[in-house]
Amino acid sequence: MDDLLKDFIDETESGLLALEDSLKSLEESPHNQEALFNAFRIMHTLKGSSRFLKFSRLEGVSHEAENLLSTFRDKKKEASRESLDPIYETIETIKDILTFLEIKGREPKGEDSELKDRLRRAYKDK
Repeated sequence: MDDLLKDFIDETESGLLALEDSLKSLEESPHNQEALFNAFRIMHTLKGSSRFLKFSRLEGVSHEAENLLSTFRDKKKEASRESLDPIYETIETIKDILTFLEIKGREPKGEDSELKDRLRRAYKDK
């Protein structure tokens, strides 16, 4: 595995841990702007890094998760356990993709349309 891929995987895994902490904070306090901005920044960074490295699956799911987080940031919807569930699902999908990347050096085939649809429904359902 080349250094760039290893760094990406390490940073993404670290970011996911911080993201989970931010989401737990949001569950406890839906108006916690610091936790919300941290979660949004992590997902935005993952999206951009994935795009740069041409990891289309990671880019796609992180983009839709970022859109959902932006509805909370823009106060169009309030964060709750139920509304955060698709983000947690996204984290699990990202972890699975990262494991494959670490082993094979490339993304697994797939398109994640069901997850992306759940994320879209969550941010479009106001």
